[in-house]
Amino acid sequence: MKPRTFTPDSGKKLTLADVIRFHADFFGASDTELAVVGDFDPGEVQKLAADLLGTWKSPAPYTPLKREWRKSDAVTKVIQAPGYYNAFFVAATAPSLSQSDTEFSALAILNTIIGGNAQARLPRRIREVEKLDCDLRSELRIQPGDDGARFVAVSQCDPPSIPKVQGAFRDEMRKLLKNGVSTEEFDTARKAFIEQWQAGRMEDRNLARLLNLDGMSGRTRVQEDERRRKVSALFPEDLIGIARRHLDLASFSYFMAGRF
Repeated sequence: MKPRTFTPDSGKKLTLADVIRFHADFFGASDTELAVVGDFDPGEVQKLAADLLGTWKSPAPYTPLKREWRKSDAVTKVIQAPGYYNAFFVAATAPSLSQSDTEFSALAILNTIIGGNAQARLPRRIREVEKLDCDLRSELRIQPGDDGARFVAVSQCDPPSIPKVQGAFRDEMRKLLKNGVSTEEFDTARKAFIEQWQAGRMEDRNLARLLNLDGMSGRTRVQEDERRRKVSALFPEDLIGIARRHLDLASFSYFMAGRF
């Protein structure tokens, strides 16, 4: 099937018949991964799953959609959006990493320090130094099976503040890449990361979700435990090398939209 690009105009042309046809052409349970966690009878669950899903065959073969990492040139784009009061700022880069890499976990710890919460460097810079009435947060994104991640920083503010937001982002990233992180920052962020990891395995709902993701990606809980062990053995100086490899300031693209 030829890939199609969704646009606002194509969305307006979409009909209920199109949605029903898409469901009939692609939806089925032939390749379903079912994870159940808790106090239950496996035989009863298997019978119930077979009764509910056993005859719902997929009309087309299933192949996981994997996005392969490709190096792309950094760009800066300004998008005029006169109909909006606020402006939006996005800084983004794409590290060549998979979710199973120890360095991906190290970047997740770095993200906590950079902009992953209200006390991180970026939001504090915006509030305490720039004195702006807005926020600037970062996040690290990846899909199971992909060999490329996305590190993005996002802010929503009044249009005149966009240059200050971009300048603050670049300055804080330069400081990080030059000086690294303090032992206190590192210990706090790593502890929070490991505690979140452990908490995810203590709740039945989260554990079922993780087991489903394992089935999709081919990883195991044993491999994840090994990755956590490697994360626990990291030192603050390890993060600076990882940051310089994957968060080079020259690799960032910038996108700004608003009434300029």
